[in-house]
Amino acid sequence: AEEIRRASIRAGGPRVLVDAAHGNFHKIDGRFAAFAALARADGYRVAGADQPVTPALLATADVFVIANAVKGGEDAKWVLPTPPAFAPEEVTALAAWVHDGGSLLLIADEALAGLSSAEVDEILAILARLNAGGITMIMIEHIMRAVMRFSSRIVVLDAGQTIADGTPEETM
Repeated sequence: AEEIRRASIRAGGPRVLVDAAHGNFHKIDGRFAAFAALARADGYRVAGADQPVTPALLATADVFVIANAVKGGEDAKWVLPTPPAFAPEEVTALAAWVHDGGSLLLIADEALAGLSSAEVDEILAILARLNAGGITMIMIEHIMRAVMRFSSRIVVLDAGQTIADGTPEETM
């Protein structure tokens, strides 16, 4: 792996908190270790957040990362529809924080799997509203109709290698 030779952000840069309190198996000391190392090498201050989302927690962050939060974590019973991973007051705190300028990176890994066409449309509408409100999302998805409709940029991987990268029109 190549090292970052010139960090774009000086040490003591923005603080990135990666959610670890909502059943996320993507944590900075596990599956997200490479993400954390890359961000740190580029000057970001990265930490895990293993407590409920509150205004006080968010006040310590410049960027909050949520990746595949699920109620029950690794012991979750995967029966659709899955229950919300966040309590209503956590959602309210996150919404207010983003509204006030906080940066949320939401990573959704096959969030549409097993849903009906109407449910897919409903979720895409919610994601589009969130994205229009300034939330950046990374979507890992196999339902191509949804990918093409929702995405402004698509990266296609095959066995870990990039085979296409561009707009939906460019990648098809």
